[in-house]
Amino acid sequence: MNALVGKHEPSVAPLRERLARRGLAVLLGTALAHAGLVATHRGEFWPFSLYPMFSRAGRPWTRALVRRIPQDSLSRLQPSYPVAALPGEGLALDALGIPQNDLSSIVQRAEAPGADARAAALELLRELPCEAGPFVVFGVRGALTADAVSVSAVPVLTLTCDAEHAIAVAPTDVAAR
Repeated sequence: MNALVGKHEPSVAPLRERLARRGLAVLLGTALAHAGLVATHRGEFWPFSLYPMFSRAGRPWTRALVRRIPQDSLSRLQPSYPVAALPGEGLALDALGIPQNDLSSIVQRAEAPGADARAAALELLRELPCEAGPFVVFGVRGALTADAVSVSAVPVLTLTCDAEHAIAVAPTDVAAR
């Protein structure tokens, strides 16, 4: 009698099912690891980062910097400053709950800020301690030049107190002087 008679060939279906289950487990594990890494790094995954050191390497960048300056310095603002020679003292926006990236995006979009940019800046900066001003928002621009990085600060907006102790925003027009 033949030994193979009466025996069935093994089915391929259970093997496919196990491979499908294993593939799904690997895919799910990878998705969970990615989600965990992004969650623990404040949503930043470097290939898609909003920080210029990762997403815009080698290209010019602009960021906002707010400085508290003496009242008499307002009339002596220059069109551009080296970062080391900025007037006044820096203001920590994070401590006031003002999102630095939002203010930087307003400054980036507006070479000469119009009414929309001023309104957006006013909305963001309404929590500034008005009586401690005036404040100047500088657009700090950096670019790669030959073998170095050049960084300069340009006054963009002036923030002062109005009669009701509320922040008033005006464009800084130092080029006209």
